[in-house]
Amino acid sequence: MRGKVSGRILEPSAGWARRIPSDALRLQLDGRVTIETDEHEIIYMSYSGRMHCDKQAAGRFRIREALKAGGAILLALPHSKPNRRNIPG
Repeated sequence: MRGKVSGRILEPSAGWARRIPSDALRLQLDGRVTIETDEHEIIYMSYSGRMHCDKQAAGRFRIREALKAGGAILLALPHSKPNRRNIPG
């Protein structure tokens, strides 16, 4: 399946970040999202991943400064599942 999805995120949806011990900043990411498309279809999506910042970027991140390109590495793996009630067969 290819294409773009346009819609809105429904509540409740949430994301969590768990800190991994390190001298820099390393986070384990976990998120759950429900999307209603513009065509009123429902998609359940989750994602997992990791974020790593070097010491300088971690300091900026902690005081809520914007990170510059190359200041952090973010790896995320999304998973989605359509609402099965609207799929024939």
